[in-house]
Amino acid sequence: MLYFVIRLIANAIAVALTVLLTPGVDLQPNVTGLLYTALGLVLLGLFFGLINSFVRPLALLITGRLVIGTMGLFTLIINGLFFYLLFFIAPDFLVVSEPIFLRSILAGAMMALFVILLEALFGLDSPVIDGSGESKFYWRWLAKVPPDYRKTIVANLRLKQDYDTIRRFGLDIMVDFTPLAGFRRFWQRLIYPHKRVVIEESAPETVRLMLQELGPTFVKLGQMAASRSEILPPEWQAELSLLHRSDEQLRHNPQKWHKLLEPQQIDLRSKCRYSNPA
Repeated sequence: MLYFVIRLIANAIAVALTVLLTPGVDLQPNVTGLLYTALGLVLLGLFFGLINSFVRPLALLITGRLVIGTMGLFTLIINGLFFYLLFFIAPDFLVVSEPIFLRSILAGAMMALFVILLEALFGLDSPVIDGSGESKFYWRWLAKVPPDYRKTIVANLRLKQDYDTIRRFGLDIMVDFTPLAGFRRFWQRLIYPHKRVVIEESAPETVRLMLQELGPTFVKLGQMAASRSEILPPEWQAELSLLHRSDEQLRHNPQKWHKLLEPQQIDLRSKCRYSNPA
């Protein structure tokens, strides 16, 4: 519950900063008074949170390769469309001057930046380590999708997962090198009391956990790096060498291997559908 309250407050602050700093974007003139303004910002934050939670994953699922192909520039269009959707949903609170689409792109970019910074500050983007070994339900659902569509969906979904994992762990490492690390850890302990979250781990340990979350290919890269003792500091070499131990554990845990290899298995099934027996 606290997680959703803090996220709602963070979204409201992001909306307030975007309205304050983006030319041509403002609250409606009838939104006056401290209480009414705060209520309007909270409602806009709620609407944005719903868009971010339900519409954004679907958009990235469809356009994942396009985002990668444009080196992330297409996310400017996506964020602009999301901000325009926010304006469309809440015209009683938000006003955008002409040209609406260009101002929406600028406001969407600023909104995304403020949300990332606030998530990093409050630990809302904290990497959660899932040791259950259970695969996500949508991989089983994707196995039923016609092969013509499955390959693209699996590739985009895998790209989105890898991007989210690298972003979460990367931000955690970066914040740990700033004076704000203590503030972030305080909120992490409050928000995630019953989950295993990366909080006190060192940078080498965080990188190792990230490679394990990314899957077998990245684990192998980490193992190769661990063998290069001449280029790695001792603490990094010692931590990455644990990836060999995790490899042994995976061999004795077929359920976790199935979870990590689920996307590749689904993709292989789609390819086998097209193959003709000799």
